[in-house]
Amino acid sequence: MSNMNTVRKFILDERTRYEGLLEAVRAACLRVERKLGTQTVLRVYSRGSKQGAEGELKSTGKILAACTRPVSVPNLRKIEDIVGLTIVVQYPDQIDGALDELLAALEPYQIRQERRKDHRSAYFATHVVMLSSNSEHRGLRCEVQCKTMLHDAWSAKMHDLTYKPQGALDERVKTLIETTSSAIEQLEQQSQIIRKMILARQSLERRPFQAGLDILYNELVAALEEQRKAVFPDSLTGLREQLDAERTHLETCPANDPLLIALSDQIEAACANEDLLRFAWLLAVRLAGFRADPDHSRFLEDQVELVLERLENWRAQETFTGREVGAIPLGFYVAQDFDRAIAYTDRILERADRLGLSKKRIAHIKFNKATWLTEQECLRPSKPDVRAAVETDVRALMAEVLSTIPNDSSTLDTDGLIDIVFGQSKEIVRRGIQKCYESLSNSPPDEANIAAAYAEWRAQSGWRRYFELAEQGR
Repeated sequence: MSNMNTVRKFILDERTRYEGLLEAVRAACLRVERKLGTQTVLRVYSRGSKQGAEGELKSTGKILAACTRPVSVPNLRKIEDIVGLTIVVQYPDQIDGALDELLAALEPYQIRQERRKDHRSAYFATHVVMLSSNSEHRGLRCEVQCKTMLHDAWSAKMHDLTYKPQGALDERVKTLIETTSSAIEQLEQQSQIIRKMILARQSLERRPFQAGLDILYNELVAALEEQRKAVFPDSLTGLREQLDAERTHLETCPANDPLLIALSDQIEAACANEDLLRFAWLLAVRLAGFRADPDHSRFLEDQVELVLERLENWRAQETFTGREVGAIPLGFYVAQDFDRAIAYTDRILERADRLGLSKKRIAHIKFNKATWLTEQECLRPSKPDVRAAVETDVRALMAEVLSTIPNDSSTLDTDGLIDIVFGQSKEIVRRGIQKCYESLSNSPPDEANIAAAYAEWRAQSGWRRYFELAEQGR
């Protein structure tokens, strides 16, 4: 029998088993994709996804070329990539983690890693050869490639030119391809550094919001229980405890995580229950604060609208305090949704008389708005004309506030941030930084953690602004 016929017979005999192996590995890859989310795994695809009608298996001619001589069934089974899949990730440092997750996902299928190799020349990728001991495809191998999005795009452009040449590649062309691949790798490494810098800054900026979430939630729960002389309903106790126990997971898991979806559904159902809404909306605040993403801001908005429908009645029955009314926009603030926090602040201020809010409570709500407008401008600077209008609004609000409530560590902190954000000289910005440090030293002991988090954020923003002005000679 000719070598080609030996290959054809081997494929005819083993096709079903190879396809079974491929589907097992594909199922594990998709499980990893769901678990890690699109911020890590962009997509998973197989040879068939690219070749279409050519199918999932390597072509007969390529199998023959890859087979160690003599061409025999044992040697054909040693070929590593008769079937294969590709996992595309966002950044180079996500490759090993994605592959480790894949190995764990493959354990139930009795498929293990035989070897792992990094390729770093004409293209950059990590190849893992999977070997099955499962009775359905024992002894067969499947290759999984894991590469970043830029390298995946580059290899797709070059595949037919370099993998299917009619003749040997010119050495100069090969060198040019390798140089381009190395340049792409440098871009990927630089993007990874940029990502780490951005995440580090976001982590710093997120700290005060996380601390604020804990204080807000705990204060409201305690006040509610004291006011109503009751604890969380038994039907919500388990949900409340699970939120706290799973906090770390809920803060980092992808949006399609089954636990996150289940808890969101349970909270939504509880808020739809008239008897549970007074307690359940606080759980919505808690979850939205964990996530700080647009989906959960919208989720919180749905539950807050239910509260607003009943607000006047609850206030008339004295079952909803002014402190709680002021906390409604705070729920969006701790979820870092400034736009909704400010919008709900305006809605509450428009209803202040009907809600029977005191002058002091109104002043606190206006103070929050001034602070949030300034923080939003700090994080996402507007165009000059919009920025000037924001500054005018902020200063007007602060004048109203300070005519009603005393100047304390909180107002000093905001006043310092106003200098940092809107100051047009190094001296003014430096003065703002000093005010923020003074606010920290004057803050009450029970607010030390949140005060420190805010001071660190303010200081970093302040010094960044200071050196920008210094470069401009101002």
